Amino acid sequence: MKKIKVNVLYATKYKGQGVATAFEEMVRGLKARDDVKIKINSWQKSDIIHGHSTDPKSAFHLWFRRGKKVFTAHQVYGSMDGSIKGGKVVERIFFWYVRHAFYNRVDRIVAVSAMSADILKDKMKVKTPIVTIYNTIDMAALKITPSKRAAARKKFGLAENDFVVVGNGQTQPRKRIDTFANVAKNLPDVKFIWVGGFNFGAVAASTGRMEKIIKNAPENVTWTGVVPLEMAREYMAAADVFFLPSDQENHPMSVLEAAGAGLPIILRDIPEYDDTFRGDALMAKDDAGFVEIIERLRDNREYYDEAKTGAQKIADRFDSKTGAEQFVALYRELLEGEK
Repeated sequence: MKKIKVNVLYATKYKGQGVATAFEEMVRGLKARDDVKIKINSWQKSDIIHGHSTDPKSAFHLWFRRGKKVFTAHQVYGSMDGSIKGGKVVERIFFWYVRHAFYNRVDRIVAVSAMSADILKDKMKVKTPIVTIYNTIDMAALKITPSKRAAARKKFGLAENDFVVVGNGQTQPRKRIDTFANVAKNLPDVKFIWVGGFNFGAVAASTGRMEKIIKNAPENVTWTGVVPLEMAREYMAAADVFFLPSDQENHPMSVLEAAGAGLPIILRDIPEYDDTFRGDALMAKDDAGFVEIIERLRDNREYYDEAKTGAQKIADRFDSKTGAEQFVALYRELLEGEK
């Protein structure tokens, strides 16, 4: 069988965020197959051009290169809230650019969740046919052994009896680091670690407010700033619980990483999770609910083990082998349509 030549586009300078991980995991899953040949940001001829980032170089490939074109829509209405300076005006300009320069210029759009697909079609009025393929990850590579956990705890100065809650994401308003800090304040005997920082630099929105939250956080909270992916996963290995209090998400890679690490997962109760994590992750609507869940996980072993079982269900559902199979099926569908 002839290999499908796929050119995957991504602005690789953007590290420390979920889109980068999604790109890397998709590439890893496809490279493991024998029916696909992968190139990254290549100028060579390809059968499929698959974009992940809205940078000018990717736009050039999508506008002027031959081949069937696919774009994974990581950005939808709501996903940029509070991320960059300029508020709603800048966001409207950004999404006008994204819609016309990328989403309406390709053969297929990949939505990363059912809700994202609905937003793309109904609110953003994207004309391109949309297929939903959830973010996936190599779960086997994330499995935590007792020796990995011990090494990570030693590296970060954590005692074996410390109960550790880790969060992961860019330091921006929608991630709700204010909730993270407030929950920590109510649980002074628990150690909280937020892995992530300001990825957008000088154009990041609400930087002053975020810095104030960090400065005034209780002593039991550690803020790592932006760290390499492998170190972020070491923090997962050192943790007992994963906690992401965001009030808007699409299909966050950090949750998949936590599932692969076997951590109980705590999320805010928002509609975005209805078709992905609901029923398997623990959810609350407010700070008091998060505090109660963490206390139960710390004090009730049976409850903790049930939560780990839920995380394993998430891990089984979103393993990278499944995602790679779906991408190849999409590519073949597009190429067969040419015949």
